[in-house]
Formats: sequence, C-alpha cells, structure tokens
Amino acid sequence: MNTLLHLPPEIIELILSFLSGKDYCTSLCVCSSWYNEFIHYLYKNLTIRGEGQLEQVCRNLLHHAPVYLGNSVRTINLRIESISNRHLSQLGAWCPNVESLSLRWSIWHESELQQSPQQPQPRLGDLIDDDDDNEDNDNENDNIGGDIALGSQQDIKRKEKYPVIMASFIGPFMKLNRLTLDVSFGKRKVGLPKFIPFLPRLTSLTLANGTHLSLAYIEYIHKMCPSLQHLSLQGTFIGSIPNMIIPADSTADLESSSSPTAPTTLDIIPAMHLLTVEMEFVIGSYEKYLDWLSYFALKYPNMVSFEFRQHGMIFSPTDPSTLIVPVQYNDDPKYDAVFTRLANGCRQLSDVHLYNIHIHPGFFDKMGPTLDHVSMHLPVFPTMPYLSSLLHQQGLRQHLTSLDLSLPVKNTTSLQSFPDNIISVIGQLDQLKSLTLRWKSEQTCLHLDTLLQHLAHLKQLTLIGLKLGLQERLDDNGSSTETTMQQHTPAEEAPQQPYYPLQSLTLRDVKMIDPHHLFPWINYHINLSHLALAQSCRSLSSLDNEPVPCVIWLPDTKLKTFTVTERRHHRNPIRLYMLHQTATTDQQRQANNPRMFDDYRPRFTDLGTQIDGGAKHGWYFMIYYDHETVSSSRLAALSSDQHFEWVVPYHNVKDMCPWYPEFCDTAYDVLKDQGLGKNMVDDIDGIEYMHIVCRSIRCLKVNDQRLPFA
Repeated sequence: MNTLLHLPPEIIELILSFLSGKDYCTSLCVCSSWYNEFIHYLYKNLTIRGEGQLEQVCRNLLHHAPVYLGNSVRTINLRIESISNRHLSQLGAWCPNVESLSLRWSIWHESELQQSPQQPQPRLGDLIDDDDDNEDNDNENDNIGGDIALGSQQDIKRKEKYPVIMASFIGPFMKLNRLTLDVSFGKRKVGLPKFIPFLPRLTSLTLANGTHLSLAYIEYIHKMCPSLQHLSLQGTFIGSIPNMIIPADSTADLESSSSPTAPTTLDIIPAMHLLTVEMEFVIGSYEKYLDWLSYFALKYPNMVSFEFRQHGMIFSPTDPSTLIVPVQYNDDPKYDAVFTRLANGCRQLSDVHLYNIHIHPGFFDKMGPTLDHVSMHLPVFPTMPYLSSLLHQQGLRQHLTSLDLSLPVKNTTSLQSFPDNIISVIGQLDQLKSLTLRWKSEQTCLHLDTLLQHLAHLKQLTLIGLKLGLQERLDDNGSSTETTMQQHTPAEEAPQQPYYPLQSLTLRDVKMIDPHHLFPWINYHINLSHLALAQSCRSLSSLDNEPVPCVIWLPDTKLKTFTVTERRHHRNPIRLYMLHQTATTDQQRQANNPRMFDDYRPRFTDLGTQIDGGAKHGWYFMIYYDHETVSSSRLAALSSDQHFEWVVPYHNVKDMCPWYPEFCDTAYDVLKDQGLGKNMVDDIDGIEYMHIVCRSIRCLKVNDQRLPFA
C-alpha cells in the first residue's frame, strides 16, 4: 500500500490526474496513509459557489488543521454573493500558498442593500455616488466613498466598506501570481481600483468591473502590481489621454500644459515586465485609440501582444445610420507620428488583435516588419482597395505568418467575384502559414483548391461560416459551375493532383456544395494530419436525408486527429459511429489496391447519449463481426463506470477484461431495453451511422467526447 507513496510527488500527481472523481474518492478510502497523502491533491484546486460551499470548505480546512491541508491549496475559484461573509477571511488564513484566485461578486447581491430601511427606499445611485475623475484630490483618496446623500454614518460605512473588505480579503494571499476579478459596484463610477491591494508577485491580472478605463485607472494598477506580465481589462468606455498625441519630431514641452492632470513622458514610468495587454470595451473613438497606442509606446517597451476589442459601433452624430470610418484622416500627420512612436517604442510587438475597429492602413506600414500574427474583425464590409491597402504593406508581405480575418455580413448578390479577389489579396502574403477566414455568406462560394493554389505555404486553414466548394469547374464560356470531385480511386488510377503542404483543416458552420466529395478530396492531400468538422457537412449530421450510412475512407492519409461536432436533430437524434482501423502486411499490394487488403476489424460504435423522452444510450462496440454476414455481428455496451483506456478486438477481450461475462450480460440488458432485442446489427437498421476507415489516426473526438482506441 505504501509503495505508491514512495514515488516522487510529480509522478503521484500525474497518476492522480488520470483518475475520475469516483476513483479519486475510492483511493481516499484504501488506508489512512493514502488518505493523508491524497487529500492534499484533492484540495489543490478549489471551486466554491455560494456561501454554503464556502462554509463547508472552511469547516474541512479547520478539521484537517493538524495535517495543514490549507497549505496544499494552489487555486481558488470563488463565486460569492456577499463580500462581507465572515468565512472569507478564513480562506486567506488557512490557504497561504494560493497562486491563482478568481473572484466573482456584485454589489447587487448584497443583502443589506436590498433590505428596506424605515425611510422611503433610496435609489442605489443615492447610496453610492460617482467618484470624481480627479484622482489627485487628497480628500477623495482618503475617503473612497465620498459624500453620501442620506448623510447617516451607517450609510457612509456601507459605501466605504466594499472596496476595503475586498482589498483586505485579497491582501493575505501574498504568493498570488494570477488574479481574476469579475466585480460590480453598481452605478458607482470607480475612478481608481482601490479594491486591489499591493501584490508584488502578481504577474497576470484580469479585471472586469464595467468602469471607465482611464489613464489614472491603469497607472494605479501598475503601482499596486509592479510585476505584471499580462493585463486584461474590461470596461464600458475608454477615456482619452490629453496631450498624449504629438508629432514625432515635435519639441513641444508637455509639462507646460495648463491642465493639472496632463501626462508627460516623465510621468509615465515604463512597465518593463508587461508582455500582453487586452482592453475590451463597449465604445471608443479613433482619437482615443491613438492616445492609447502612444501610451503603449511609452509604457510597455517589451510588449509582444495587444488587443482592442470593441463591442459597439461608432456612428455619425449627424446620420445615426452611417458608420464613421477613418478614411478622412488618411493624410493626417498624427497617424504617422503615433505609428512611428509605437514601432520605435515596442520593437518586440508581434501579435495584434483588433475587433470591430477600422484600423488605419498606415498602422501596418509602420508595424509590418515585426508582426507575425494579425487578427482583425472589420466593422464594415471592406472595399477591395481598402483591404489591399491593409495587407499589401511591404512588411506584412515579407513577415506575416498567421492571419485571422473576420468580415461582417453584407446582404448583396453583387459579390460573385469577391472570394477570388480576397484570396488573391491574401495570397500575396508570402510567408503566411496559418489562415482563419470568417464570413457568413451564402451568395458566393469559396473553393478550397483555388485558395490553396494562391497560398503555397499554408499549413493550417480554418474556415468559418462560408459557402464552400472543393474544385471549381468551368463551363465552355469560362464561367464557374458547381464543385465536382470524383469518388476515391486507387492510387495508381488517381489523376495527378497538385501538392499542398496543408497539415490542419478546420471547417465550422460551413455550407458545402457537395459534402459527399469532401473525404475523397482529403484523400489526395496526404500531408493532412488534423481534421476538425463542426456542424459543417450535412452528410455527417442527423439532418441528412440519405438512407445509406456515410463512409469516411482515409487509409491513404497521415491523419492523426479527427474531431467531429454535430447538431442533434429531433427527427433522428440517434447517431451510430463505427471506427475501423486498417492494417496490411504487403505494402506493395496495398498500394495497388488499398481496399482489397485492408483489415475491417471493427473497434467501437456510438449510439449517442440521449434521445427524445430522456432515454439514454451508452457506448457500444462490436464483440463479433463477419464481413460476409454483417447482420450476424453483435454489439456490446461500454458502461460509464468501466474505464476503457483502449477498445480492443474481440479475441483479446476475455484476456484483458476479467469482468467480461458480467459485461456481456449488462450489454444484453441495455440493448434489450433500448429495443434491440436480438442483439444483432440488423436490429439497428434505419439508424444513420458514420463509417470511418483509417490507418494512422490516434485520436477521435465526437461532440467533445474523446474516443480512445488501440
């Protein structure tokens, strides 16, 4: 019993990581020495939801005080309604080694704010005033709450205490290096995040409190967290930074500004440790983006990645239906000044994410030589000249290796040539290795072969929401017709196909012209090793009207992983998956006729998890198979309590599974209860299934369920 305890802690932790929750609890009951050792691993990561679980955890920590159970806690994920709960302080006292803390709390859940006082119920805005934006006001720094309309001492304490209590709760976790706060202070505008205590070891901060993101707000964060490497902020608006934008060669003295809060280059102390920054907000403006880019250039000299994510739109004040785009600023020298400053100040910047922001083309002109990955979601459908001006910068063409491009929906039928145009634009990115293209359109069709011909170096491709074809066929007039692809033929008979280095293909929400041709097309791309289909091919879904099963023939590829995510449909909620892994002893004969010499030993099937009415099915595999009399093949079910690391052929089941007889009895009962009384394959006639044949695959996922096999 004690042999396992003599292993290194890293080995023990690796072993325990493969145990299910039920098996883990069983291991605690083996003996006292196992319990005293393994209970520490059980408490390494705590997830606490509500006051009841919080109280239970604190009682358990107190009960195990002699073995210092709290010292083993490394991660706490806490969702609490009352920040004033008395048990919160116990967590910091009992768990001194916490490295990661996540807290979700809202002032709206505080019970004392919901209680009605003797006088008429005041508005929450009366209880909690907005702080003044001027953070240099000493009186405001001393009194977080400010003035209270009600004036009573009790209400003053009520207003002041929440940031103080939150800071006092977080403060004792001195070894904290990752902090996530999803907190709300109601209608109060938080000028400074004084609920964050001094955390010298913190390297990652994610903060969402729906406030106004200002310069003072972020500077305060860096003051309290001097070692930050990752900063992610969510707010309602981003503020401007006065006097931040100046021409690159200007000698203007910023300190001469009459504004007492005007920042200067001397005021901004560089945060040398910070590598990534993310700002998520509802609305901003182009001038404010430039302010913050100038700030990044001064504040983050070692920044490698930044993200602006805007969820709203910027409309014209005179015409609310018109979006403002920065075309009118093309010749403004401030753009060149800001982008030059950013390029000179952040020389390691390689990753940029811009969501719903119409970026000025000059940005890529200055930053192109350093960028490896660009992710863009354009707020309006781009014109080809604008898109070309973005991507045809010399630096991007020579250095960009990864592009994630998202285009908004545009309801028009005049875009028949747009896919080819955009492919030609992207195709001029000489070093592009990874492409993700998102576009919800059913009017135009994108052809895979056309795309791969333009992107000669592409190794990873993800297509989302498009209408997709495989090979474009032209009629006598040179016009494009529907996609065509011949069925799979042996290698010696197959037509010569162009070579593509594509290794990974992901199709998500893609409408294919003829999905039955997808796998023959894949069969010609022998370098493809990763394939993921998410609600893309109707021949792989229960919506397919074809009565025959879908056969996936992949013996000639190097496919290693195959992931399928499909919709369940009320008319046919049951799916049967069959995996056949092939083998051969004569490679030469196999090359001449791959179908003749493949071994069709079945491995497993899946009848899904649930059908109408709540009836459930388990996992199934065939315990007997005869390719000449398929109807005599028998099914057996894998119970969820029996943990299969491998699904094995029939002749190995008895040797490897001592519980085999009982297992077969259980399988028979399951099949009988589900209307498969004879336990034969022909009893499932009419159930649509997918037949997978492959040789090299090592991982198959269906609806996020990993299916292991030898």
